[in-house]
Amino acid sequence: MNTHDIEILIEKYENAETTLKEESILKEYFQKDIVPVHLTMYKELFNYYSECSTETSTSPIMIEPRTRKLRWLSIAASIMLLVTYTYKTVDNNIQLNKDYETTTKAFQLIGSSLNKGSNIAVGGLYEYEKAQKKIFK
Repeated sequence: MNTHDIEILIEKYENAETTLKEESILKEYFQKDIVPVHLTMYKELFNYYSECSTETSTSPIMIEPRTRKLRWLSIAASIMLLVTYTYKTVDNNIQLNKDYETTTKAFQLIGSSLNKGSNIAVGGLYEYEKAQKKIFK
C-alpha cells in the first residue's frame, strides 16, 4: 500500500471512521521496519496497541456487589426527600398562619369601619324619625 493511502486511512482513524479491516491494514503497515519519517509517531502508537493487546493481568479483580451501596443510596435519597417535603410543609403552614392572621386583622378593621358607619347611619335614621314625627304632628 502506498503512503498516500495510508495517510488517508490515518485521517479516517483519527476521525474514528475506520473499519476493523482498515485498522488491521494500518497495524500491519506500521509493523514494518521501514516507515516514512512523518509517520513514525503512528508507528509507535500502533506498536503500543499491539503490545498492550497481549498483556494480561495476574492479580484477581474483586468486584464488590452494588446492591449494598445502592440500598444505602436509596435510603439516603428517601430521607432527603422526606426532610425536604416536611420542611416545605412546615414552611408553607407557617406562611399560611401568617396569611390567616393578616387576613383576620384586615377583616376586623373592615368590620369595625362598617360598624362605625352603620352606627352613624342608624343614628342618622333615628334623628330623621324624630324630625319627621315633629313635623307631621
